[in-house]
Amino acid sequence: MPGFAQTNDWVDGGATTAFPDGGNWWFGFAPGPAFFEFARIGSDSQVGGAPTDPTATVNSDLSSTPSSALILGDGSGFQGTLDITSGGVLAVTTDSASPTGGLDVGLNGGVGTLNVGNGGALMVEGLLRSGGDATSTINLSGSATVNAGSASLDRSRRIVGSGVGFSTTGGFTLGGGGTHEWEFAPGAGPAAVSVGGQLNLGGTLKLDTQGQPLAIGSSFAIADSASVSGGFSSIGLSDVPALGLGVRVRTESVADGSAANGTLTNVVVEQQPVLFVNRQTGAVSIQNPGASPTVSF
Repeated sequence: MPGFAQTNDWVDGGATTAFPDGGNWWFGFAPGPAFFEFARIGSDSQVGGAPTDPTATVNSDLSSTPSSALILGDGSGFQGTLDITSGGVLAVTTDSASPTGGLDVGLNGGVGTLNVGNGGALMVEGLLRSGGDATSTINLSGSATVNAGSASLDRSRRIVGSGVGFSTTGGFTLGGGGTHEWEFAPGAGPAAVSVGGQLNLGGTLKLDTQGQPLAIGSSFAIADSASVSGGFSSIGLSDVPALGLGVRVRTESVADGSAANGTLTNVVVEQQPVLFVNRQTGAVSIQNPGASPTVSF
């Protein structure tokens, strides 16, 4: 075994875009930890320049042949995409060959895209991280399942529907440079992430309610963690129907003995009182402009 890490680059030479197709890889076979290597999809590859189609597809169960650590989109001007579709299962190991150890979605200014669709599954032994170019993104939808040792997401991350399972055994950071989106129908609620360690909140929380209004008094769990630190810098509601006068959307983290990990982070919709000023008479009053009770004050 070599005493240095080797890079197995995606070269797009296979008959299909299938991840295990050896023709797509510089070494002639799909990456694995046995050869002290890490893999890159979308980079200045060893054959010169970026591959013409830097997209790898996983549509079968590859859990018995785990990949070595993986980078999607490495370097400014390069992009790499991993699509895990229905029936597709990919395991990513952690070993000393990788400069990062785990799965990086965007690195060194590169654009990484990770799509796990309905019926797809991803297991990352170590760290799942997003970074690189500002357009790097992670999209999870349907009944997608993602399990990681830990996660640090500092770019766009979108969870669509109530059926996604996203969990970490350790900590989970929603970074200050990221937009962390949940798209859901209010009747079903969002898919809450499960965090075995500390949840660190930052960046923008974005909500998309699929054209349906948020009801005053409703509360939706977006995370279940052992502990929580920080908070979102803003909440994006551009994909939520207009709220009534004095209606506020905020987050709160509360201890909950019924939660698997002990602390729920919720999105709360509440009616607040509004200060009214009569400019003709100077009369000032605090009123409830809606039909629901206001918060206590």
